[in-house]
This record gives sequence, C-alpha cells and structure tokens, in this order.
Amino acid sequence: MLRALTSSSISHGFLKSLIGVIGRPRSTFQALAAAPRWAGVLVFLTVVAAASQALLLATEVGQVALVDRWESRALAFGQDVDDVRYAQLQNFSRNGPLYGVATAVASGPVLTTGIAAAIFMFFRTAPGVSVSFVQVLSVIAHGGVILVLRDVISAPISYVTEASGNVSLGRLFSAFDETSPVSRLLSAMDLFIVWWVLVLAVGVAVLYQRKPVRLAGAFLGVYVAGALLLTGAMALFGQSA
Repeated sequence: MLRALTSSSISHGFLKSLIGVIGRPRSTFQALAAAPRWAGVLVFLTVVAAASQALLLATEVGQVALVDRWESRALAFGQDVDDVRYAQLQNFSRNGPLYGVATAVASGPVLTTGIAAAIFMFFRTAPGVSVSFVQVLSVIAHGGVILVLRDVISAPISYVTEASGNVSLGRLFSAFDETSPVSRLLSAMDLFIVWWVLVLAVGVAVLYQRKPVRLAGAFLGVYVAGALLLTGAMALFGQSA
C-alpha cells in the first residue's frame, strides 16, 4: 500500500514538473533546484522522442521525407546528388527507425549532458552562488520537454503533409524571397528551439540568481550566431559547387 502511494506521488510529481516547465517554468525550476532529479525524466523523454520518430520513419511516407531532407541538406552544401547517391540515400532510409532512435539519443542524453557540463563550467566561478552539477543537469533535462514536444507534434504533421513538420521562423515570415540571406537565416531557426532556449535561460537564471532577460538575450545570441554560421556555410559551399 505504501509503495503504491509512493509510486503514485512520484508519477504525479514527475508529470507536474514536465507540465510546469511548459506553463510555469520559473516556479518549476525553483522546485527542481531545491530537489534536483534528472535520470527518470531524461529516460522518459528520450523514449517518447525515439518512439515518435521511429514510428514515423518506419513508414514509407516518413522514409521519403527523410530522403528529401538528406537530399536538400546535401544540395545546400554544394554536394551533387546523382542517381547513384540518391539510391544510396533510399537504402539508408530503410533503417529509418534506427536513425530516429539515434537522433533521439543524440538530442536527449548526449545533448543534455553536454549543455549541462558547458553551463556548469562557464558559471562555476559565479560569485556568491553554489550550484551543483546535478542541479544544472536537472534543469537542462526537464527543459528537454520542449524539444520532445516538437518531435511529438511534428511526426503526425510530417506524415500527413509528406514533408518536414518542423516549424521554422521562415514559415512564419514567408514574405521574404526564399533565396535571400534573411529567408535562409529564418529557415534555419526553429520556433521550438527558440522556445527551448528561452526556457533554459529561465532555469539557469533561477540557479545562478541572474536576470532571465539578460540570459535569454545571451542564449538567443548564441543560437542566432550558430544559425548565421550554418547559413553562411551553405551559401559559401553552395556557390562554390
């Protein structure tokens, strides 16, 4: 009886934290800072992301969309995709479910641990604040619910539209010429990733007692800089091909 009640309480708190990150991130991260936990949520989110992507990429529609994504990426970097290369991509897409699982692991445990380590090392000398790595890892792990939400939402959209279900800023601001630098930059920026970056800024601000607005600006600056490097590389290699 006691074990059942304890499991129920853990499950309730588990779901409450995930929902809280979406609706009330500041108070949720304050609670996590006081009682950090990360393993359960990281495993859960990775399984959900892996399942959503594996189910999509197990279908013919998902595999065709995956090949189109790979082809578009190769062309953007100036690589030729002839009939032989296209046939290879089609063969690789048959392992779509494994690719989906690998992607979920890369964007889950690997990305979470890497970002947590980077933030912990960067702020380790912050004056007047003592933050453990477990606290940072807890915040970053729970923030991953935004990325998993993107995967869960984009999977059925990709299946129905037979195209990428990701929501880029380029789709929201479609008035620009698709070949213009502004359009390429906006297309490289995902709306859910922007949301995720802002949520992480709130969590880190709670841990290190910083102003969320300043951290949000800094984090978004890093994201925009990365998008600029990506679009610049695509423009450079695409033109030189």
